[in-house]
Amino acid sequence: MSSSSYVRKWIVLGVVIGVIAGCGAVVFYEALKLSTHLFLGVLAGYRVPTPFGEGNFAGNAGPVRPWALPLIVGGGALLGSILVFRVAPDAEGHGTDAAISAVHHNPRGVRFRTVIVKIVSSALTIGSGGSGAGKARRGRSAPGSDRCWPGFSI
Repeated sequence: MSSSSYVRKWIVLGVVIGVIAGCGAVVFYEALKLSTHLFLGVLAGYRVPTPFGEGNFAGNAGPVRPWALPLIVGGGALLGSILVFRVAPDAEGHGTDAAISAVHHNPRGVRFRTVIVKIVSSALTIGSGGSGAGKARRGRSAPGSDRCWPGFSI
């Protein structure tokens, strides 16, 4: 194999994986915005402050229904946990070690269902006011990107 075709193959592969991971990040971001609006905006009556690049909204002084916050946070975490437990138990935990292990040691890789469940459950947990690393969750879409082109192998 010539070195130019080798380099071309890896450039194309890198671009495709980058586009798929970027799309996963956009899907997660939109799911997070939707769940934040639903849980905190509609149910608690609280508009979350946003940075300058995302509208620069100062936010409310406090939630209209502060008594609902513990119920909303607990409900979001419960919904996310039930989703993981019932649909994709392999999506539990933070997932970094599982993603690395699946890419290097499991010929089947990460199931596409696991990626979707991870995005939705993280959006439910974080969007309801729960704790979570939002930026780190976006990286979970890349290990499942091989599910977008079945039969392809490196």
